[in-house]
Amino acid sequence: KQLYATYQIIKMYRWRWLAMSLGFTILYYVMVLVFTIIRFQEIPNYVTFENVFHVYHMILTNTPSLSDAIPILSNEAFFETGFKDPNYYGVATWSYMLIPPKVLLVFFMAMLLTTYLFLKSQTKRACMSKTPVAPSPKVTTTASIATMLVSLTNVSLSWVVCCATPNWSVALTMLGLSSSISWWLNPYGIYMTVIGLLLMMAAVFVQAGHLARLNPAQFHYAS
Repeated sequence: KQLYATYQIIKMYRWRWLAMSLGFTILYYVMVLVFTIIRFQEIPNYVTFENVFHVYHMILTNTPSLSDAIPILSNEAFFETGFKDPNYYGVATWSYMLIPPKVLLVFFMAMLLTTYLFLKSQTKRACMSKTPVAPSPKVTTTASIATMLVSLTNVSLSWVVCCATPNWSVALTMLGLSSSISWWLNPYGIYMTVIGLLLMMAAVFVQAGHLARLNPAQFHYAS
């Protein structure tokens, strides 16, 4: 019944659902860029676009082992901007990147978040005509934590202070965490992403269950 309720909500608001999912994704990346500019107080002075399909083809063709190729592919950006310091031999002191696998993860998270918000909104409407026990605020807390985990661990920034390697732990250093602790946490980013996605899916599942119980005639699948 939870899956059917979720499907019905997405179907009911499909165009608005898609627009909000795309909007959340774009807003996320714009906010990250704005935060980075404010943090360094430097306006980006270069922009680079890459043909990632050509790059992927070159990597797969010239890398014998697929296990070696996958980590390389997962860090290839199709867009990069940042600040090249003319006093530092034109080297980019910081850069902001868009990497396809991470963009897809963020978009998937945005779809889950949008689904959750629509389910919650529909649940509130159903509550207006009934007096059930209110859903636990733990669901909203879980969704918030999940969003934070996925958002934080899919930032792609580089900074000379962090050896100019693009990864999510650079954001931690920019936020004030020591670089040694940030680098220690770096390998756990993928696990934090997975946990975040699982938590958000759980929040959607629970919220869909609340809605299905409140309005069984509309959201229970008739077998």
